[in-house]
Amino acid sequence: MTTQELHEIVRSSESERYTGPTVTYEGSVRKHPYDETKFLLITSPGESPSHFYEFRIRDLARTRKVYQLVTEEGDTLQIVQVEIRAGSHGIEMIPFEARP
Repeated sequence: MTTQELHEIVRSSESERYTGPTVTYEGSVRKHPYDETKFLLITSPGESPSHFYEFRIRDLARTRKVYQLVTEEGDTLQIVQVEIRAGSHGIEMIPFEARP
């Protein structure tokens, strides 16, 4: 993720001042790999396997930077709180291992 990608998502959320009820999530924001109307929120960016959510950008009410993580490779990850409009739909993706 580049800083520019994060700013594009944050900027789009700040253009609308939503005042209704929201639900807060925390993680590292990524652009969706093929749908520019959505974004991914990785809740465990330094762990493997990683748990993440997919939301529509239009359902993003507000964002707030919380802190930064530095990986062993030297990459910096912004951890943010995102407020999603209550009643919005998202997809929660939880990796698992299929075992007999």
